[in-house]
Amino acid sequence: MLTQGVKGVIGLSYYDTRRDPNNIKTDRYFTYSTDGGVTWAKNVRITTAQSDETKAGSDFGNQYGDYQGMAADPSTGFHFSWTDSRSPGAQNEDLFTGSIHQ
Repeated sequence: MLTQGVKGVIGLSYYDTRRDPNNIKTDRYFTYSTDGGVTWAKNVRITTAQSDETKAGSDFGNQYGDYQGMAADPSTGFHFSWTDSRSPGAQNEDLFTGSIHQ
């Protein structure tokens, strides 16, 4: 269980290719620590689909991480935003959001 509002709680969100054998398509994952980073919770995938920034129509100049963020609120949890090109016909990237609640 995520203990929020306690000193030493750290959240980390990142891109990972672990579900793609070619290491191209990414998902966003989240983990947290309640002891200042000594130990970490199991990784949680927060994306519902993979993104491939190498496909035709992607905004190749704006790669992963250019437009992503995370906010923490002790009463509501961690909230994420990121861009990816999962949607067919997307012009460049689309914006997606997600949250992890206690």
